[in-house]
Amino acid sequence: MYSKAVKQLLNKYNLTVVKPFRVADGSFTRSYVLLCKDKDGVKKVIKVFASTDENARSRFFKEIDILKYLRKNPRIRNFAIKVFESGLVSENPYYIMEYVEYTSFGEFTKDLGYKTGIFKRDSFQKFLNFWSDLSRDTPESGVSRIEHLNSYGYNRVEQELSYYRNNSNNILPLQTWQEVENYLLSHKKVLNETSYFSHHDLYPENIFVKEPFSMNFKVIDWEQSHKTSYGCNEAFLYLMFFREDYFKKKIYARVYSQTGKWPSFKCFLLAFSIRFLYQLETFVDKNHSSYNNYRKFLLSIINDVLSGKFDRPRNLQFLLTKEIIKTILSEHYNTREDFIFKDFAPGFGNTMAKIVTMSNNGNRRTLVLRVYSPNRLLKNIQVEARAYRLLYKKGFPTYCVHKNKLGKLVSKATLYGRERYGILTNYIEGRTISRKQLNHSHIRRAGRWLNKIHKEKIIHNDYNRRNVLYRGGRISGILDMEFCRFTKNSVDHKRDLAKALALWMQGIDKESKLSVDEVYESFMTGYFGKNWKEHQNDINTLLVEELKRLKKDYAKMNRNSPSQYFRNIMAYIDTLIGKFEL
Repeated sequence: MYSKAVKQLLNKYNLTVVKPFRVADGSFTRSYVLLCKDKDGVKKVIKVFASTDENARSRFFKEIDILKYLRKNPRIRNFAIKVFESGLVSENPYYIMEYVEYTSFGEFTKDLGYKTGIFKRDSFQKFLNFWSDLSRDTPESGVSRIEHLNSYGYNRVEQELSYYRNNSNNILPLQTWQEVENYLLSHKKVLNETSYFSHHDLYPENIFVKEPFSMNFKVIDWEQSHKTSYGCNEAFLYLMFFREDYFKKKIYARVYSQTGKWPSFKCFLLAFSIRFLYQLETFVDKNHSSYNNYRKFLLSIINDVLSGKFDRPRNLQFLLTKEIIKTILSEHYNTREDFIFKDFAPGFGNTMAKIVTMSNNGNRRTLVLRVYSPNRLLKNIQVEARAYRLLYKKGFPTYCVHKNKLGKLVSKATLYGRERYGILTNYIEGRTISRKQLNHSHIRRAGRWLNKIHKEKIIHNDYNRRNVLYRGGRISGILDMEFCRFTKNSVDHKRDLAKALALWMQGIDKESKLSVDEVYESFMTGYFGKNWKEHQNDINTLLVEELKRLKKDYAKMNRNSPSQYFRNIMAYIDTLIGKFEL
């Protein structure tokens, strides 16, 4: 099973094979990779080159040099495998490295990208910082000392894509092939600026984590490393994270903020998207559960880059950076203190960030920057901001909207190539109450505050459980009034109450403390007081209309993305309609 040279090396270092990871076959597999134990029982891995392919031999030497170099770099050494011994002069060069019992990010042909559940935000930040640190290792900073690191510029990219086109040209329409070639040719100069260290082979099999959400990673198989233009590593990672939007967006924002680096990143997105399309068509079972989704994702990247759409994302979810926020605060609000920030979970295409400013005197302010979807009309945003301002001044637990330098409540800025509107508010402490935890007091208070809003001639239009915060049992925040309106019409107020009832009753089940009837009665009591039954018939008529409208919304969602979850909700709404129909 093992060659004479391998057996000699095993004897030389007193190694006993525990498990072969890879066995050279004289063809595509050019090295032995064996898990062994030394005389003390310590597990190690030996990799032995066993091929006459001189290019492969050169890459083998390169990998050893890279691993030794990475271990000398204090910023990135912990991500690289430790090399104990190496021998480069014989026909069968080799090296012995540490063995880590980590878990890989997956297997490309089975997982189509990285598996989910590997990262939390902080561990991903460390992971992304590693690749940024690696990219900063330009020839001037020492990477040129790695003897066999070759350039991967325009000609190499074209050579690779030509192979895919010649062997599987049906993965793209002929017109798209031509557009890709023209695009890369127009960026030839950018691609030939090969001064960044790129792994170039970041498949899930080559990255390991100690355990889910850990900060401890190891990256292996560096033999494909090259000097490239900026963004090669980042583009590969972006396409591997196709299931997890947060991580893709953070990579996008990181690269976008680097002056002059965006064009080369897009070139590598094109090149790797085509590479993965080829591999998808050639090596992956067409019945794979993610086959169609990954294929659509790769094609959308290609089309969006070529059309320019990729440069102008509509949804800024997770794309706000400290630099962007700093510019908005200084240019629109005269706020120049240092700050930290964290993304909020947005809704309806809007983006929110919690900002904590830190002044020299130690005073802190906690603010919320809300940037709206480009679909939102300015006049509607102004109505929302005015409603917040009015209610806050009258003692309502809601946002205080800060005026900008021009004395306006709504600011305008160009972000990622699109004009966006935004508001700056205070931060509200509190949390939503789960359906299981809702009690009579929570619901009566919600009904009471909605009544107070209506008395100010405002309807909320989305007064659901998630838009009401509680703290110490009391309501501390009434949020997300982006669909609100000013109206004196009492029918509008009653319909807003009916809609709120429909939203609060949705999902009440056997695990909830309260029944549907109790939720209804408590909310009506909070809104009308003890004589709520006098209004019951009028409200129930509107309630049934709102429930039917809500069911239509879920039916539409179910048509777009069929799901048992949506079907269960529609069935539940039907029971509510039957209960409240006169």
